[in-house]
Amino acid sequence: MKVNYFIFFLMAFLTVSCDFLKEKLQEDLRSQLDTVIDYHHVDALPAFSFCKDLLDAEEQKNCFRNRLYQELSENLRTHTFAVSDTLSETVRVRLRIDSSGTSKLLSIASSERVKKELPVLDSLLRQSISNLPVVFPAIKRGIPVATVHEVPIFLHLD
Repeated sequence: MKVNYFIFFLMAFLTVSCDFLKEKLQEDLRSQLDTVIDYHHVDALPAFSFCKDLLDAEEQKNCFRNRLYQELSENLRTHTFAVSDTLSETVRVRLRIDSSGTSKLLSIASSERVKKELPVLDSLLRQSISNLPVVFPAIKRGIPVATVHEVPIFLHLD
């Protein structure tokens, strides 16, 4: 009789402990998955209000990029630049769109010639970026996140 009780309790213990171990392993796996985050990719890219409704990710990306170029170009075209000789250069603008959708200029990479010939370009680009319309931020795992974008601007002045 004592042996039967012992076997019964042993079987009950093994059954409960196996379920406990299985639950513990699943919890550990979930916590590992939650800690592995790819910081180079987002689930949804930033978008202007009229690009937000596009379903295809590639279309949304192109819409955002084109609208960003359009906004910056329109602001630069309102100014007249005078240069001593033909200027064909590319200026690289790095901007950050934070988790609230606010755009901030991080840096402007341009040649010494551009800096010399167009000293006001930096301030114009800063103003253009601060005047960008509200952007819906990028999304990672359902959370708005900040992203950094590099925008090449081709200048051709005669």
